[in-house]
Amino acid sequence: MPLFLGVDQYGDAVERLGKEIDASGRPPDSVTPAVVLFVSIDDDRDRGATRGTGWMGSLYGITPKAFERQLVTGTADEVAARVAEYRRVGAEHVAIYVTDDRPIDQFARLMAALPAAGVPTDR
Repeated sequence: MPLFLGVDQYGDAVERLGKEIDASGRPPDSVTPAVVLFVSIDDDRDRGATRGTGWMGSLYGITPKAFERQLVTGTADEVAARVAEYRRVGAEHVAIYVTDDRPIDQFARLMAALPAAGVPTDR
């Protein structure tokens, strides 16, 4: 279950994973492709990015700037669209880490936006 991979990198990794599963003789459905996304939902992208990278920096004990490219930030609809991109390249499971000590509001907003982006939420 990788983290910090862009959509293209993740899609390539899922393709390689499929080849390895096939080469091992295992059934294709014996491994569930998954990814971890760190998200910060805010109508003000800059505010969300600052809050999210600050939270990640404190979690890992390194400079927040290190996480600027890894954090998925934007409105709930924008973040849901990014989740949908990962699903399109093969992620069957997406673990969401909301980068906030009080994540419920952001998570609820994302859950409401996912169906419109074509992401099932019933699993």
